[in-house]
Amino acid sequence: MLAVAAAAFPAAPSHAASTLVVSATGATAHCPSATFTTVGAAVAAAAPGDTIHVCPGIYNEIVEADKANLTLEGETTLPADCDQFAAPDPTVDSVVEATSLTGEGIVNLREDGIRFQGFTVQNNQGSTLGGYGIYTVVGHSGYPVTNNVIQGNPAGMYYNTNGVTQSQVTRNCIRLNTAFA
Repeated sequence: MLAVAAAAFPAAPSHAASTLVVSATGATAHCPSATFTTVGAAVAAAAPGDTIHVCPGIYNEIVEADKANLTLEGETTLPADCDQFAAPDPTVDSVVEATSLTGEGIVNLREDGIRFQGFTVQNNQGSTLGGYGIYTVVGHSGYPVTNNVIQGNPAGMYYNTNGVTQSQVTRNCIRLNTAFA
């Protein structure tokens, strides 16, 4: 009887990963396939395992990434000299900036395996007890955080994972965060 039931109800097809494109100003010559104007709207529409490509521009929002194995990729290029401050150029950099009143981050990674790469994360004016550029939660792990500029926040990152899967912070420019200066 169990074998018949299994044959009658085949496994649901798996989700084919999609790429969702975000441009702060809508579809442009540089980003013609953009269908979202905020990172948050793209995250809400995404399924686990999707990629969200964020075109250059300024995104004034708190990003709550809560889908497992999501990839958030921007277009910021690391500066040649991390010690020399230069304001980001929103025509070539993907800039996320906002004030988190919760004491968490501008970007909050809340599921396993979220990749975060190629952004400038800046200007969180939260309290010195929080106000991070990037914040991860203890209940999850497997966060690759690479090729970002994290600047002008009270603290650059709060990196807290459960350690089940290795997380890595590599090739980032973390500067001018003032809580521990």
